[in-house]
Amino acid sequence: MISLHRFLIQERRKFGFINESGDCVIPCQFDWVSEFSEGFAAVTIGRRHGLIDIQGNFRPLSMEILQGPVEGLLISQDKSTDKQGVINLDGEIIIPPVYDSVYSFSEGLAVVKKDDLFGAVNNEGKLVIPLRYNILASHRDGVMPASRPDGAGYIDRQEQAIIKFKYLRTYPFSGGRGMIYGFYDNPFGFVNRAGEEVIPPIYAWANDYTEGLASAAVELGKLGFIDMEGNWMIQPIYRRVWPFSNGRAPVTGDPEEMSWGYLSSEGELVIAYEYTEAQPFKNGLALVHGGSPDIYECWSAYINCDGEVVWGLGESFYP
Repeated sequence: MISLHRFLIQERRKFGFINESGDCVIPCQFDWVSEFSEGFAAVTIGRRHGLIDIQGNFRPLSMEILQGPVEGLLISQDKSTDKQGVINLDGEIIIPPVYDSVYSFSEGLAVVKKDDLFGAVNNEGKLVIPLRYNILASHRDGVMPASRPDGAGYIDRQEQAIIKFKYLRTYPFSGGRGMIYGFYDNPFGFVNRAGEEVIPPIYAWANDYTEGLASAAVELGKLGFIDMEGNWMIQPIYRRVWPFSNGRAPVTGDPEEMSWGYLSSEGELVIAYEYTEAQPFKNGLALVHGGSPDIYECWSAYINCDGEVVWGLGESFYP
């Protein structure tokens, strides 16, 4: 059975990919790569740009690509103007490169930026939300966080205000909750799609929900995880945390050494504090770093959910 997952590696300043067993399946030959998504990764080799599939087969494209495909579309960039647009997998132009920035598609819409104003386009290239917002972010659960001079709230794809513009900042929905930043001493909380503050703004800091848990802090430097009702499932005793994925969350527990380990969703330390940096798991593997703080003496490795090294301990790299 062919493995469908690919993980980025670097050797001698060239990039390639391993599978979840740690086998190098696409040799390190590229000058730049994106992560795989929807079966493809964007690559640059010399002056050539294009896509590779999970077997490493190269498909040339005439434009530089900034990431792998999302909803079958690619963000492209015209190097002569630095403007961005969108093409499909065959290289056909869906949106000409006329925007300062194009962001990933989500639920059929992509946020675009031009002259410091934000709007949104659909997957046919039509500007369906005009360029008139100070901030606009990903369309999730049918709504988009939006900011304008009178405040921040949420709109739908017809540009109707779903949640009133009464906050300082709003963030994309995740797990049925949208994070809000309000006019309070501890400004972070969460609303549902009806606009109800299901978790009041009582946190000094918070992050999106993943796997039913969100990281939060009542004071900076003491983080834990809350459930969908705001109950502490993992007490706020950690210096730094990343979100949960694959049932694991990277955390730092030692304020002196700042080493990283991994918690289970029950709050048990399942991978010991031994890394100088640790990234969230994805498809069963996580990239970790260790060794000396000196970049020439540190190393990178991929570990599985049991903490076993499947690849690496070689040169350090940061995708």
